[in-house]
Amino acid sequence: MTPAIVVPGSTVTRVRERLVREAERTALAAGAHVVVFSGASEAGPMRDSWRGPDVELEIEESATTTAENAANTLPLLLERDIRQAIVICAPAHFIRARWIFRRIYGAHGVAVRFRLARIAPTPGAIAWELGASIVARRQVRAHRDEP
Repeated sequence: MTPAIVVPGSTVTRVRERLVREAERTALAAGAHVVVFSGASEAGPMRDSWRGPDVELEIEESATTTAENAANTLPLLLERDIRQAIVICAPAHFIRARWIFRRIYGAHGVAVRFRLARIAPTPGAIAWELGASIVARRQVRAHRDEP
């Protein structure tokens, strides 16, 4: 079964373009038939800049967070009976995306892999991602310790 390509958006134009180029390469290499772009203001511009293989391009235009990217793209995959996905993300977004997509997609039987676009992270993005991973671990521990 061929995977779908899922691309959570970025508000930074340079990053968004790199995500789309990586999605094009990955769709070609994986033989994907469906590419889903997600993000309130990012999905449309990403679809419009697609220069990759002839695939079904789907957009999800309501997500404003990584969790919403995962939750709102999942039904698009399930209605097509797609059980494998490759999520394309920026390196600074990887930790959060991996944690969230694995839980949401995995809970519905969708296997997920990740591809990173080549983007030099800024110091602020690295600090934000480290902080987000610490918060996520604390939330998991707190949930585990609940009676």
